[in-house]
Amino acid sequence: MSPLPKTIQKILKKVLDRRNFFLYYIGMLLEDARTLALLHMEEHGVDDEFTFEFENCKRTLGRCHYLAKKITLSKWYAELNDEEEVEDTILHEIAHALAWTHNKFTGHGKIWKDWARKVGATPKACCKYDLAQPKNHYKYEQTCCGVTYKRHRLRKNATYRCPNCKEKLFK
Repeated sequence: MSPLPKTIQKILKKVLDRRNFFLYYIGMLLEDARTLALLHMEEHGVDDEFTFEFENCKRTLGRCHYLAKKITLSKWYAELNDEEEVEDTILHEIAHALAWTHNKFTGHGKIWKDWARKVGATPKACCKYDLAQPKNHYKYEQTCCGVTYKRHRLRKNATYRCPNCKEKLFK
């Protein structure tokens, strides 16, 4: 079998270079993040009780839903941040699942910190502040009287007003 023609080799190299550029500079692919989460869940024995899903959250990296028995990861943060940060978030949430399963403990206290160390997560409640965030972070934005007001969602039957001039916001 003869080697690929030079033009095809160049095209493949460009495609692979672009994918590697994306992964290095932009973040993870969602399927890679899902695979990583499921492998860690299996490794730490929570895959039989907890499921994994992506969420559309923009203010949290991940969450452990104790009663619904699921671990979720923000698709925004998974796509925008590198594998190391995403993996630490997955392990953080697995530590919550283990603290709940074994100790019925919620929160970021001593029991959770012990589990976080056991699974290899950073035993801190908050993430680093230098993580990439989505550019279109807020769905609703309006400027009035020199102040920009931002909301992720609007409550039903609520009226939003500028505190200075009382003009209606988010019409």
